Amino acid sequence: MIPPGGWGLASAPPRQKISRDPTGTGPNQVDDRQDERARTPRVSDPYLESRTLVHPAADAIGDAFWVATRGWKRLISASAGFERVFGLEREEAIRDPSRLRKVVHPEDLAAVEAVIQRVEAVGAGELEYRIVWPSGEVRWVHSRAFVQPAEDGGPHRIVGFTTDVTERRRAEEARRESEARFRSLFNHAFEAILVFDPDAGRFIDCNPAALRLFGMEREALLAATPAGLSAKVQAGGRDAEGLLREKVEEALTESSATFDWSVIDGEGKSRECQVRLTVLPMDGRRLLRASMVDVTETRQLEAQLRHAQRMEAVGRLAGGIAHDFNNVLSIIVASADLLRRQLGDEEARLEHLDDIQAAADRAAALTRQLLAFSRKQVLAPRVVDLGTVVGQVVRLIRRLIGEDVQVEYQQPSVPMPVDVDVAQFEQVLLNLAVNARDAMPAGGRLSIDLSTVHVERGARFAGEEPPEGTYVRLSVSDDGEGMDEATLQRIFEPFFTTKDPGKGTGLGLSTVYGIVKQSGGHIRVRSRPGHGTRFEILFPRSTRPVVQEESRPAETSAAVAAGWILVVEDDALLRQVLRRMLEAAGFRVLAAGSVREALAAGKAHLEDLALLLVDVVMPGRSGVQLAAELSRLHPDLPVVFMTGYVDGAASGRLPEGARLLRKPFSQQELLRAVRRALKPTPEPGARPSARV
Repeated sequence: MIPPGGWGLASAPPRQKISRDPTGTGPNQVDDRQDERARTPRVSDPYLESRTLVHPAADAIGDAFWVATRGWKRLISASAGFERVFGLEREEAIRDPSRLRKVVHPEDLAAVEAVIQRVEAVGAGELEYRIVWPSGEVRWVHSRAFVQPAEDGGPHRIVGFTTDVTERRRAEEARRESEARFRSLFNHAFEAILVFDPDAGRFIDCNPAALRLFGMEREALLAATPAGLSAKVQAGGRDAEGLLREKVEEALTESSATFDWSVIDGEGKSRECQVRLTVLPMDGRRLLRASMVDVTETRQLEAQLRHAQRMEAVGRLAGGIAHDFNNVLSIIVASADLLRRQLGDEEARLEHLDDIQAAADRAAALTRQLLAFSRKQVLAPRVVDLGTVVGQVVRLIRRLIGEDVQVEYQQPSVPMPVDVDVAQFEQVLLNLAVNARDAMPAGGRLSIDLSTVHVERGARFAGEEPPEGTYVRLSVSDDGEGMDEATLQRIFEPFFTTKDPGKGTGLGLSTVYGIVKQSGGHIRVRSRPGHGTRFEILFPRSTRPVVQEESRPAETSAAVAAGWILVVEDDALLRQVLRRMLEAAGFRVLAAGSVREALAAGKAHLEDLALLLVDVVMPGRSGVQLAAELSRLHPDLPVVFMTGYVDGAASGRLPEGARLLRKPFSQQELLRAVRRALKPTPEPGARPSARV
């Protein structure tokens, strides 16, 4: 409490008792009238009275010193600072008691009244509140008030001083807003943020993203140590403690550090994170803020992309080799076939030809698998009910894989229309069944299931995002040995096999992969050692009606064209063999090694041209382009395309109902294709447009 007369307040001097001088003269004499006037109360000017209660030195202070009556009902005295703080002239506030309360902000008046009552009750009090200047500006002030008892036992007064704290309040409000913005950014940040105290070796704060990343409660996460959250082995084979210690020292020295951190979440799963450490000064300490981004899925997608690129590169190589190899095989097969016909019944020599033919057939099967993997083979798709097709293949599978494997399949009660090449799909299902049988050497169960699923936009399947829509899902499951993660990563690579040498080519599942992808489908595999394997394949469900396969007419007697057959093949040796096979059957042949030569020969014999036999892939312009140009000159010209490989550009322009002859082929297969094309009426079972 402020002592009476202190803190700039001037006390009135005590009244002196003046005695009467016996002589009646002298300066100290006061007559009875003066003494009477001195004892008589008189009304004085409040403002003049106020000037005697505040010491002049108080006017030099910026704060407001003031004296008020009991209950703060009237201002008695104030320093010059009153005007600077309250924005009121002292004279006005002293002469008009209502001004004291009018200056208080209406919303804070009740709080001020409560503090006044407290001051009256306990002798002191303080409050921060708002005032409103006459100009309308709102200011914040802080007042402290004390009770000053009267010396003569009269009514006490309230003494106080008030400080303008507007700037401090604004600074505090700005700081609170800044802290609120920071906390909002902190709490809503995409990346996980941890605040680490390197001196204490512990975390002191974390945001919700960090809780989601680690799958932990706040208390548990803050109680954990960085090493306790780390995977034992970090990138590059480094130990966790050594890596973290190095990066903390680097951040404290260089102000920041960036590194990859493998952490273990609350479920025990490993997560890959990119971390940036930055120094965060706070209250004289140097804390570290760790901003973490979970890149687990990104790294997985990068690995899948690298795997896909590797598969694509191998596929291109395989496709190129298969194309050239098919031409070589075509020569071997055709030459062996011609020689067989010339040798007649010479059994000893025919045995050697049989060996050549068998070896060529095996090589041809190998190239077909390579082409399937590389997605460069020609497909003849049509809309079929997959449930019916699977049912037909299952009957074959039961005979193929043995009685010790139980095959389970329930044909769906509703159609499952998909647009696929039936022969290639059968190859997919057979390969998966054989793969399952090999995984169950002691027998087991093979389950085949079909269902319809709807894929939402953005849904992932084996690391890919299939287009939104309805799909037919084929599931092939076994309860065999299963596979580990390392095997799963390479399962679709060509020539990769876990079988003993000589027991597999390593092309079975790569063929499945290529056919599925080329057919517009998606495939994934799930497996664990000792828990079997499950393959799932998605084919887009077709909205078109199912197309029934038309039976081919029986072969008619051998027909020979009256005109020329134009053979276009860039491989000279194969072109020569083709010519011999056709001429041996009685056909007249024009041979060309390029599109330019073929155009010249075709135009020269346009009226007598009976058939165009052309390879799809030619140097420069393709066989499809040659066929289109000659067809403009000869609209009724039949065309047979030869193919052992079709690139993406050519496949998109195959004409509707194209006749396709796959390399390698025998003389019998060649003549069958030529004679069917030479028929005067369209073939009832003509294939739909082909695609690669």
